[in-house]
Amino acid sequence: MSRSSARPALPTSRILLSSGAFLAASTLLAGCGSSGGMQVKGNSQIATVTTSTGILFSDPQSGSGSPLQGLNGALTAQASVLTATFHSSGCVLPSADLTFTGNKDANGNITLSSTNLPQNTAVITGQFSTDYPNLFLGGLTISGSGPCAYTAGIAARGTEYAPLTGTFTGALTSAASTHAASTLTLTQGAANADGYFSETGTLTFTAGSCTTSYNLSGLLAGPNLSATLTATSGTATATLTSTTQDVSPALIDLALTIPGSGCDAGSYTGYPTAN
Repeated sequence: MSRSSARPALPTSRILLSSGAFLAASTLLAGCGSSGGMQVKGNSQIATVTTSTGILFSDPQSGSGSPLQGLNGALTAQASVLTATFHSSGCVLPSADLTFTGNKDANGNITLSSTNLPQNTAVITGQFSTDYPNLFLGGLTISGSGPCAYTAGIAARGTEYAPLTGTFTGALTSAASTHAASTLTLTQGAANADGYFSETGTLTFTAGSCTTSYNLSGLLAGPNLSATLTATSGTATATLTSTTQDVSPALIDLALTIPGSGCDAGSYTGYPTAN
């Protein structure tokens, strides 16, 4: 679906990775010590912290992706112990829960190993940057004879995502060049056993003289949200997808589909920004 409006420029003070990976909330898991290394915050009484995480991989020699086409899900840290439930595509079904376990040492080095890939073991290693504590640099190795086998070196890089909670406003444009105004309010909830975070909220949508309010219910994994909208008056439904564009959700890439023949029906896209 083509877009008729250009994406606005992102704030220069934020870190945005156009390729690579997204891994673990570094500001929740680590801090910069005086020695320059990454130090685990707290002690054995530290609370469990779960963060929406997404990882993408690439072969730096060929420029192609690995057979494991990225990971999205929930990463939990308690002191130095890490556990994760991710979803991927490529060599595995998108619906499969992929579990990882690992640790983070006092120098900020991360290791995550898969526990249930079919006849393969994937190991993610790397370190959070001491200069940019939201930035992760590392790599992926895959061993074994299963469908995800890959012998080349695979690079990974990424960033933390803040919770997708807030109010976003902006213009949307349909494939038929219909312009609409939107106000989207989102609240991120806890992760479920499958590694998805609940997302609830409301959408007020105005196209011409037609204004419709919807309740939103969806699931978030990594930077990606998929949600169903139900009109507050009546039973009309719509679908919404969005992708977080930055460390903090200052801007989202949104696609909205309203079926039927009503005054607001159509497929819309845009880049609402946080208030």
